[in-house]
Amino acid sequence: MERLVIRHDLPGTTPDPSLRLSWGRARSPFGEALVVLAGQAVCALEFPDAGEDREGHWRRVFAGLRWERDDRPAQRTVDAWISGCGIPQELWLIGTAFQARVWQELVRLERGERCSYGELAVRLGNARAVRAVASAVARNQVSLWVPCHRVVPASGGTGNYRWGAARKAQLLDWEAGGADFRK
Repeated sequence: MERLVIRHDLPGTTPDPSLRLSWGRARSPFGEALVVLAGQAVCALEFPDAGEDREGHWRRVFAGLRWERDDRPAQRTVDAWISGCGIPQELWLIGTAFQARVWQELVRLERGERCSYGELAVRLGNARAVRAVASAVARNQVSLWVPCHRVVPASGGTGNYRWGAARKAQLLDWEAGGADFRK
């Protein structure tokens, strides 16, 4: 896999006001996705429920920046993940340095690989940080690219997922038996 830069900013920091963000909707085998991009960097990839105002949420997070809607780059971003081509060079997430370490470790998980929160904490060198790891996994705003769906309970099953347990099970099943989408 190509190297992926995870840029992280602390919550409440103000990005460069000349930055232009685009957002759009994209079709996927897992439902309609909302994608937010800053240039080539992916800022968000989510599966909002009907009526949920996630665009408004991101406008508040990135208040004061210029926005434009363009579904084409959003669709290309989702298609790139599905096909395994065009891994983005950068993800731009809002979080702490520890959360960024967790997200970077998640990116290292291979398609079809699963791990528990405890195993992830051990990989990060602190077996007692299970709750902090779980919190960081839950705060991931770039579904698919940072594969938080691959973290499962040590007790078995698929566990919870911000975008629904059924969608998580669908993603895991697709990865286990789907075509190889990583080159």
